[in-house]
Amino acid sequence: MKVLIAPDSFKGSLDAPGVAAAIKQGLVEGGLSPANIVTQPLADGGEGTAHTLGMALHMDYLEVEVSDPLGRPLRSGWYFHEEKSLAVMDMASASGLSLLAAAERNPLFASTYGTGQMMAHAMEKGARHLWIGLGGSATCDMGLGALTRLGLQMHDEQGIMLGHRPEDFLKAHRIMAMNKPAGIDITYLYDVDVPLLGPNNCLDRYAPQKGANQGDIDLLTKGFRQVSQCLKQMDRDVAHHPGDGAAGGMGFGLRNLLGAQGKPGFKVVAGALRLEQSLAACNWVIGGEGQIDSQTLDGKVVHGLAALCQAHGKPLLLVCGSILNAHLVRENLSARYIHSIIESGISVEQSMADPETALREAGRAMAKYITENHDVS
Repeated sequence: MKVLIAPDSFKGSLDAPGVAAAIKQGLVEGGLSPANIVTQPLADGGEGTAHTLGMALHMDYLEVEVSDPLGRPLRSGWYFHEEKSLAVMDMASASGLSLLAAAERNPLFASTYGTGQMMAHAMEKGARHLWIGLGGSATCDMGLGALTRLGLQMHDEQGIMLGHRPEDFLKAHRIMAMNKPAGIDITYLYDVDVPLLGPNNCLDRYAPQKGANQGDIDLLTKGFRQVSQCLKQMDRDVAHHPGDGAAGGMGFGLRNLLGAQGKPGFKVVAGALRLEQSLAACNWVIGGEGQIDSQTLDGKVVHGLAALCQAHGKPLLLVCGSILNAHLVRENLSARYIHSIIESGISVEQSMADPETALREAGRAMAKYITENHDVS
């Protein structure tokens, strides 16, 4: 009886490898043989994607000094496969929400400029293929900060050059796009598929967690529309494409102004790790993330893993810190069993302070469930 543990990170407490190791320990404490347990940490374009791919593809880690979302110097890095001329990076490592204290979060001032610095560094080192994970950003600047580092210019109606903060977007009249260097292809890996504008858009769904109030969202929406209008006049394709709304419009900006291609992060990671082969060889699959809610269904790891389990007829067990909209989530994920750490009686404070202990307990509970239901797997 083989068990595959394939979780995402628990944001703010433990990375995906740590989550997988703690669950495995709990399974063993619950009576399962370690020889029958395989761990495969996952990612979906969010934080940890570059590390997951870097380890799987045996890439080198290169450091570079960049600007954080508020322009402060930051030592960050990305992964490089010299033979393949492939660079893999997380924008969260330069422009991420986790880099800011709660009181500092405000997408009206946060910039993706540091991500542009990482991209420039990768190309300087010889990368010809760039994969950029978009999840976990602190920004809603349509990627214009990053693109400014790469040569973009934006002017107002009088021809005065504008900055790349969202407050400048309202004045945008003409955009001078940079020319992508010859022989370079750029792929952005999105963890959520939400539109830039319109119903259920990225600002309404994700800007509040980046520090925006309703007034900020209204201003950002007007700015997004103004920039979109400028691009429309340049005959750019401003119709919705998957991933456009990821990272506060970063996908939209990269696609329209740098000719980048968007791909679902989970599918890229799953393909690189040959996840389906591992899944086919097991009897049970365990996945998880910090909070399972309606955003999980936007294309995150747990949603992608659930789809693969359904396609291969594998029973899925899930562990999470907490679960919201439980009925909707259970209906769409088709999980046999969901272990919520909070519902098990461990407080948020305890689980954040000692996630390993909470996850070991979850592993023991799932070992009990597997043992009692192994004949129906």
